[in-house]
Amino acid sequence: KKLEIKKELILKEKKSKDTIGDAIFSFEMTKKHQISKLHVVTSDWHIPRAKKIFKKIYGNNFKFRFYSINGAQKYINNERKNVSLNNFISWSKKCDAGDLKCLKFNLYRHHKLYNN
Repeated sequence: KKLEIKKELILKEKKSKDTIGDAIFSFEMTKKHQISKLHVVTSDWHIPRAKKIFKKIYGNNFKFRFYSINGAQKYINNERKNVSLNNFISWSKKCDAGDLKCLKFNLYRHHKLYNN
């Protein structure tokens, strides 16, 4: 299914280095622009992970629509070995869903892609 989305409705987030960063920094943007609904596009095998991350960061009061594309199969093995979701679940327990200050603090403190 082809999506017809107006360019002016697309916000480009440029600080993230992974899905966790995508969710945290896009949440910051949605708050700034007073957006309450988000469309997330990711690979088919990445949807379950993306849903967990975005729902933890945004909380239940935000509306999501997830779209999948056929993901490159060569990356699926890397995804299976990826432990950053487990690490995120561990350190994000310290934060309430939607607590951007806490989430960003812990992202920079505990995530190897952001704490150097």
